[in-house]
Amino acid sequence: MVYIDFAYGLGCALMIGGNIHFGTSGCAGEIGYSYSTPEEFWGSTIKPYQFGRLEQWISGKALQERGAASLRENGRGKIAELAQGKTALVTGKTVFEAYRLGDPAARTIMEEAFGYFNQALCNIINLLAPELVILGGGFSRAGEVLIDLISNTEGAIAKRAHSYGSMVLYG
Repeated sequence: MVYIDFAYGLGCALMIGGNIHFGTSGCAGEIGYSYSTPEEFWGSTIKPYQFGRLEQWISGKALQERGAASLRENGRGKIAELAQGKTALVTGKTVFEAYRLGDPAARTIMEEAFGYFNQALCNIINLLAPELVILGGGFSRAGEVLIDLISNTEGAIAKRAHSYGSMVLYG
């Protein structure tokens, strides 16, 4: 079983044979440190010995930062409205809600972030072939919005999950 915690950060727990799998260093499942681009892996965008940056694309903090940057750049739209025009009031939840309301900037932020996440989820399913993947944490409360974002590539995810006998649950 794989449990992915979407919240301010991005974490993962693995259960193998009914036992939590910690790995040799106690850090098994740190998907937030996964590489999301070749540039990250080869070091042009991160310092030597630094981990990958998937969490910098898909986490509450990442959405908050990108939503605030969008507000600074254009100062209008649903993100601005929901945050009362103040970057300090932008949260990941703000960006989710702006996306739900059809805001183009929020759509761009969310589709890019979930493009990276969906790629990581497919890789997890390919690598581990888990019986069950549970998507939880604060993001899982987004309901239909989360399903919409994941369903952009759900065909690919569903195909991989089905071929391995995996089930993906939201919430």
